[in-house]
Amino acid sequence: MNVGIIELGEIIKNKRLELNYTTEMLAKELNKSTGFINNLENGKTDAFNINLLSKLCNTLNLSIPSLIPQYTDEFDENLRNSLKCTNKSILELSDNLILVLKSTDKQSFKLLMDKLNTEIEYFNKLYK
Repeated sequence: MNVGIIELGEIIKNKRLELNYTTEMLAKELNKSTGFINNLENGKTDAFNINLLSKLCNTLNLSIPSLIPQYTDEFDENLRNSLKCTNKSILELSDNLILVLKSTDKQSFKLLMDKLNTEIEYFNKLYK
């Protein structure tokens, strides 16, 4: 069992108890089962995604760095890989926008940018 995952579970459990949340209450807030919360707190799962991490931090008033029990080379490598993927996606998006700008009139490009901004705002509201 990964020591970091066990420590993470302990942090979550301690904060949940501090806020007088039951496992049922936290499960409902996160839209997860009580079994999942128990497994999370006992270090029996590492099934995290960014949405869950964000909801967990908001619900328990935690910061993401406070959930990282120790800085490890594995964490560093995962973060680097994630950033590479993000940077690649951003570069691809900007390249595509330049192509669209070159091939369409300004009004069509403005329409596209307005639509893109609307979608980004919607996405941000969903995952806050």
